[in-house]
Order: sequence, then structure tokens, then C-alpha cells
Amino acid sequence: MPMLLALVALPQQAEYAVTVAPPSERRVDVVAQLRQLPPGELVVRMPRQYAFVALPGPRFSRVPQARAGGREIEIDRTDPYEWRLIKGDAREVELSYGIALTHRDVPEVAERDAYEHPYIEADHGMLTTGAVFALLDDPKQLRVRFSLPDAWPVFAPWHATAPGEFEPANRHALEDSIVAFGAWKSRTVEVGGARVETLFAPSELEFEPLAAPLIEDIARAELELFGVRPFEHFLFLFTPSNTRGFAGSAKQGALVLSVMHGLPASAAAPNIAHLCAHEFFHTWASSRYDAPDELRFLNEGFTDYFAHLVVAQTGAGGWEEFAESLARRVLTYEEAARSTRASLVGAGGEPFFTSREAYDQIYSGGLALAAWMDLALRAREPRTDLAAWLREFNNDARWERGGRTPTLDDFLALVEKRLGPAAATRTRSLVTSTEPVDFVRAWSELGCKVERTSAPAKAELRANLEGARIVDLDPQSLGARLGLRAGDELLEVNGVRAIDAATIHRAFATPLEGRVRLRWRRGAQELGVDEPLPVETKLRLDSAPWRS
Repeated sequence: MPMLLALVALPQQAEYAVTVAPPSERRVDVVAQLRQLPPGELVVRMPRQYAFVALPGPRFSRVPQARAGGREIEIDRTDPYEWRLIKGDAREVELSYGIALTHRDVPEVAERDAYEHPYIEADHGMLTTGAVFALLDDPKQLRVRFSLPDAWPVFAPWHATAPGEFEPANRHALEDSIVAFGAWKSRTVEVGGARVETLFAPSELEFEPLAAPLIEDIARAELELFGVRPFEHFLFLFTPSNTRGFAGSAKQGALVLSVMHGLPASAAAPNIAHLCAHEFFHTWASSRYDAPDELRFLNEGFTDYFAHLVVAQTGAGGWEEFAESLARRVLTYEEAARSTRASLVGAGGEPFFTSREAYDQIYSGGLALAAWMDLALRAREPRTDLAAWLREFNNDARWERGGRTPTLDDFLALVEKRLGPAAATRTRSLVTSTEPVDFVRAWSELGCKVERTSAPAKAELRANLEGARIVDLDPQSLGARLGLRAGDELLEVNGVRAIDAATIHRAFATPLEGRVRLRWRRGAQELGVDEPLPVETKLRLDSAPWRS
């Protein structure tokens, strides 16, 4: 989701000089030399989203100025994201502007999406290229030169012509990537003919012993699965962030990753493996096409399925954990689909970005569909599977970034080609039904043994506390389901006065006669619940059909 300036004309060359100011100034200055431009007005646009959280407007420290033929030319700002450069017949324009590296100060970004946004600290920094570069529509040649404090090293997934100087392969490589500079710890290996470089920000060095070997194994397995090499050079960047848990985003040749601190290696390793497998898998399709909203279940859900599968296949996680993940995700899908009343196709548009339920439906429903298709393909032809099907789909020569994009009809056409008309009809029903799909039944029909049971939910708060105040909590936890939110101050838990974190967690785990009784304060309001411990559905399934 790049956020950048795009020049609509068809220029031949673009050369960028990027000066990173001293860290205390928190800004970069950019001078773009745009050459061999067509005559007439030049339109400058900035897309509204380059990360999951879209900012309300550009974060300029200095608004764009343009010069042509030694004179300043008029810039007509038509809306917050669009300008017209009144350049006449000039064939060259110098466009200059400054970007304030204050994106992570925005509350919504800090709470959810900081890891994707640029920043600078005393000894290092990171640029999300979509937030920095003014981009031409179809340049024949791209050059980028960096000037940095104290001669800091620069790390970018592009062809390097000299220290700090690069030639991105094309517009997409420049508009949607990551550049790091300064005191990052770098580890590089050659895998499958590609250079895989892992970078750890100074605050993230604790993850190096765990992550580095996992990344090498995962990259090797997935490059073999892709059947192509999407990029010659990949960057895995472990960046500081306030995001709880594990989060990441795949750009063109670069992956930015956020991992929660303080977890034991036994918990951190499989989660890091899954995160890296998921985001690396994204680089494949994103190098080929821009997935439309109607195929978001494929782009996210199928990717997550293969992330779980590759982690099990490489030994970074066990097959029992693989089965538990499938079981957990199908239950998440069922709950989300009942809430949204939308289909997998319908949940992939605007609701995906605004509704947690739609987000869960896409990831979990798409994963469940992928697991079903994998079993169906293996049953029809033992020498094929979903990986082979996806190679045929993703590597189709018709797709092109900025050009032809696959559609739902293309997806279903390949299902029909490999599984037959009846399977294509059923698949269409699975992705367009607004009623929750019974994936358990669909899996069972293909030989997967599934057991569904019901039992009282486990009484776990699953929240981080400061004293009696909730700092954050798992949105799928019992506490969240009972109405608790971050910022609430607990007063009483199951008859026990809320004193500190240890007392609260202990009391929450011991409901009174099967009931959960809570009192808490939210601002000036006092709230409470007194409810039976809810019944929770559980699935247990055998991983053998996928493992064989």
C-alpha cells in the first residue's frame, strides 16, 4: 500500500538526492531531477495509503517546490494529495521537498502500525519509500543517492552502484520498499540464487540468534515453492515498535517485522518463523500483480496457510501445532462470519481495513479455503497440490504490476481447469456465500478427521496490567468478550479487590460458582458484569492428510 508522489507524465529519467538531516531534526530533504518530460502540465499525486494505517495527509516539513529553466514554476494544489506543475514546454523539472520523520507520533500509528512507518533515532533510522519519494509514472532510468549523518551505511534491496547509491529496477521497486541506515546489525546469506540480508535494529539484537537460521530455512523452502525468484536481493528488517505480539508487512524485496520482547525462546521462535514465512510468501504475488479486493482472501488467507505449512515442513514448528492452528482459525472464521454477515469476497474491500471481524474473516476463512483446496487437489491427482496450483496462478504471464491483474473469474477458471466444473461451482459458493461456510464438513469429506466439542471457556484475562489498569488485552480473550477495554481500571474481580496484576490474574482464573463477576471504571463511569462462564467450542483435527 505505497504512499508516494506519482508523476502522471511519461518521463525518461528520475534522479533523487536524499539528504537525511541530523537525527534531532527528524526529517529528510529530497531533490528530484526529472528529465525528458513531455510538454504540458505535470500532475503530481500522492496515494492515500502506503501502510495499514492511512495518514490524514502528507507529513511535509517543506512543501514541494519546482523549478524549470532556472525559474520557479507554479504549483496548483488541487487537493491534499494532488498538485499540478505548470511547466509549459520545459523538458526538465527540479522538484524539491522535505519529509518530517514524525509518522510514529500519530496516535493511531503508534497504537497499531508503527513498524511500517519511517523514523530516525540517534544512531539509525528507516525510510518507508512510499512516504518519501516523488515518483515518475514510467521512468526508463532511476537513480537514488543518499547523504547521511556521520557517513552511516545504507541498506536497500536495490542494485548498488557505489556506497549509498542505487538503481532501483523499476517504479514499483522504488515506490514500495524499505531503506535502512545507520547502526543496524546485518547478516547475509545466499539462498536459491538470491541474496537474503537480515537486519536488526539496535534494540532488536536479542532476536538475532533465533531469527537468522529460521529465515535461511524458510527462504530456501519458499523460493523452491515459488518456482521463480521474485527479487535478486531481499531485506528482512526487525524494527522497534510498540505493537503488541507479532506484526509485519511485505514490500517490494523488503520485509519489515515487529516482534514483542520478553517472550521465552520456546514461544518466540515458532511465532517469528510464522511471521517471516507469511511476509516472505507475500513477496511472490506482490512482484507479479496487485491483488484486487475480491481476491484478498487469496492474498492473505492462502499466504497464511502456506506460512503454517512451511513452518511445519521445515521443522520450525510441529505438525501438532499446524493442526491446532487450522482448528483455531476455522473457529475464528465462523465467529467472524456470523458477525459480518458478509462473504469472503465482500469482506475483502473497505471492511477489511475498518472491521476486526472482517479482517479475521479474510485471514481465517481464506486459510480454511486453502486447506480445503490443498486436500481436494491432492485427492484428484496425487502428484499435485495447492503449491503447484498456485505456481500456475501466480506465475501466469498475463499478470503484470500496473497492468493486467487476476480476477475472481480467473481464480475460478483455474479451479475448474484443475478440479473440474463441480468443484469450481462449489468454490464460487464458498467464497460468495454470506452465511458462514462449514469448512469442517468440507474437510471431513476429503478424509480429515475432525472432532468438535464444547466446554466452559478457560478463565484467562490475557491482558497486560499496570497496577489495576489494563494497558492492552487480547481482542479474542474472555476479558474482551465480557466488555473490558484498554484503559479500564479494574475495581473488583470475582469478589476480590483489584490491587495489583498478580491478584487480578489469580482472581480472574477462579470464577465464583461458574460465574464471572467484574467491576471496573472507565473514565467517570463505573461498569460491571455478572455472567455465567461462556461455553467455548473446540476442534481437534488430524494433520495426517496435509502431512502425507
